[in-house]
Amino acid sequence: MKSLGADAVIDYTKEDFSHAGRVYDVIVDTVGQSGFSRSMRALKRGGFYVLIAGPFLPNPGRLWASITGAAKIVSPFASATVKNLRPHIAFLKELIESGKLRPVIGRRYAFAQIAQAHAYADTGHKVGSVLVLVVDANDS
Repeated sequence: MKSLGADAVIDYTKEDFSHAGRVYDVIVDTVGQSGFSRSMRALKRGGFYVLIAGPFLPNPGRLWASITGAAKIVSPFASATVKNLRPHIAFLKELIESGKLRPVIGRRYAFAQIAQAHAYADTGHKVGSVLVLVVDANDS
């Protein structure tokens, strides 16, 4: 994570970031394990809470944080329509183009191996993104 530009990296197996005494501008939950309440304890008011992986179920706490300005919630399903996702996508695009965000691809699986891809991702110990490659019939 340091090589990707993170100022601070916390090993979740050794330390609870929500009790580390630090306040963060951005918290990125890449596997849906940090917990929203814990994240809010460590997030600066008005900071960004980025949820990359589930649970994407409706959450009254996330809605309330967004309404009150306690946090800016960014997730694939935080907005009801694709149109509302445009500012989030533009923000991520800007970070990627400026080199401040570099995606890490850990493993790639063929579509026929989708069960194995899910099994690996569900271990909670994946490194980087897990891609499932879908090949267009015209490309084969």
